[in-house]
Amino acid sequence: MLNKEMTREIVTVKDLAKYLHCHQSTIYRLVKRGEIPGFRLGGGWRFKIDEIDRWCRRAAVDRGATSRSASHASL
Repeated sequence: MLNKEMTREIVTVKDLAKYLHCHQSTIYRLVKRGEIPGFRLGGGWRFKIDEIDRWCRRAAVDRGATSRSASHASL
């Protein structure tokens, strides 16, 4: 039997869009560019939530580093 944790481990585009509070087309665009971790299963895309969480944290750190370097460049 599947518990809530197991069903949240791997999600669809629709579920991921809800999780990230964005539109499904945004997820498809990120997948097409290879910017978000995911894999094909049958005719659709699937995503591991733990990988998405790591991706979000990395993206936040990268944005912070970029904004800091930009502010230093203006000095």
